[in-house]
Amino acid sequence: MEEWFSRFFQDLQLQLGLRDPKLTAPEKNISGIFLETDTGENIDILLVGKDGCVEELRGRTPAEELVRFTSLDFAEYHAVIQRLWTEHPLFLERMDVPYSDYEDFEKQIGDLPDWIMKIDTISAFYAAEHLQDAMAMQDNGSPIFPSEKGAAVLCALDEPCRAQLRIRNLLEIGFADYERAAQWERYGALEEAYPALMHQFFPCRPMPFGHRLRYTVESTFELYLLELQLYFRQKKKRIARCECCWQYFIPKTSAETHYCDRVIDGLSCKALGPKLKGKDGAALDEALRIYNALRHRMEERRNRYEDAPPDQRERLKPVSDTRYQEWIRAAVKVRGQYLKGKISASDFLRGIDTFGELETYEVEQVSLPEPDSTAWRQHIKGNLDFDPATNYKGFMLLDLREENAEWKVWTPEEQADIDRGGHGSLREKYKK
Repeated sequence: MEEWFSRFFQDLQLQLGLRDPKLTAPEKNISGIFLETDTGENIDILLVGKDGCVEELRGRTPAEELVRFTSLDFAEYHAVIQRLWTEHPLFLERMDVPYSDYEDFEKQIGDLPDWIMKIDTISAFYAAEHLQDAMAMQDNGSPIFPSEKGAAVLCALDEPCRAQLRIRNLLEIGFADYERAAQWERYGALEEAYPALMHQFFPCRPMPFGHRLRYTVESTFELYLLELQLYFRQKKKRIARCECCWQYFIPKTSAETHYCDRVIDGLSCKALGPKLKGKDGAALDEALRIYNALRHRMEERRNRYEDAPPDQRERLKPVSDTRYQEWIRAAVKVRGQYLKGKISASDFLRGIDTFGELETYEVEQVSLPEPDSTAWRQHIKGNLDFDPATNYKGFMLLDLREENAEWKVWTPEEQADIDRGGHGSLREKYKK
């Protein structure tokens, strides 16, 4: 099994133009990002600057690091970089680019190194080291040298964002739907998504554990790819995706866990998730939707009956508080039987229709497509650099096949939701 894991990740490195993380003697005084481990279960990360300064990040696990990195919020930072790519005159297609454009560009990136430092220490270290190299580039005589230099600067600043995108896409394929799966099943999902990789030569030797080793990597993506490889060599921790916030977490026990402990806007996913899940089920299940409608109707009837004077109750549905409580207890019991699959939707509705108000007990069952069959997953499997921000653009559509056709605006969010087949964060679905 470990041979399969190693082969997959080394093939992935070949496809993405990455090199093999090299074993490096600890006593060598060279700069870069280093990962140290003895058993692979715990890792230490060393950030050695060109000035010889060393920052040590010790006592971590591969699973914890992967979850932490994928949870970082680079959105606004990355958006600024993308705007510079698309809007700054330095990157306009021209035969000759004045150096004054680069000087203006350099002023506009002044806050980015401090910004990324507030987001993540490792990403900031990589960006700072490579930004220094990019800004030291000497004019090579090319008429577009200022653009080339600016591009190198933005690539250095943006590399952590690209690395996070790739790692998130890998976890989407191998972890999002595998909360109860074994490691080999998670690995198998990755292998199935990238079958061509498995036929390539695998140059990297297996990691020899037993004594302390140091690995050096050249980018943040290489670092987290190495951590993913180490993750697959242990069984104590597993990574799952929270159904409420849609972020990854490490379950604390071996029991099936669908929600993390994050607190967002004052509400924990563990407390909010089950409530939104019930709401989500009702939105998909017509029988549950009818149940909720009847429950609200019975509650309103109870309130009207109890508030009405005794001489005016004859024209009301006889739903006293006592009768309402009896109905709700019976309805909850029948609902539980339905949710457990012990009775059909028809029997469920028949059991709660006290006044015979429903025209039919036959309802249509609606279900979402399997996540792995969605267009969203196919995009990721076909391109590890798949980025929703660039893949979906808003547009207007006029469908002349419709009577009284009108222009319809399709937002990027609507397109992404369609491609995901309706799957997504419960918080996002019901945030309104």
